[in-house]
Amino acid sequence: MLADLPPDIQRQVGRGISILRRGGIVAFPTDTAYGLGACANLYQAVERVYSQFGGRIDLVIDGSGCPGGRESTIVDVTGETPVVLQEGAISREELRRVCGSIVFREGG
Repeated sequence: MLADLPPDIQRQVGRGISILRRGGIVAFPTDTAYGLGACANLYQAVERVYSQFGGRIDLVIDGSGCPGGRESTIVDVTGETPVVLQEGAISREELRRVCGSIVFREGG
């Protein structure tokens, strides 16, 4: 999927991933405004995002971890065969039952 993007966008995405893995913050456009992204499981990164708003956030909803200690299951369904990008609380068996044919990305 990344390989389908223009080379300059591929470089930007790769740089963004590297920044996020080091606990940095990345700004990205949405339909109406820019968003700030950080690695949600790095406390320091999340704190940096909060600090950018200078106390102007009225509420932050933080579940403080996922049930069972597993993060969200992330599945890319943009192609013909679903690809699990991150394994989480949904078991492989359940994913196979629902999706039939599915690919589990190594390290996902």
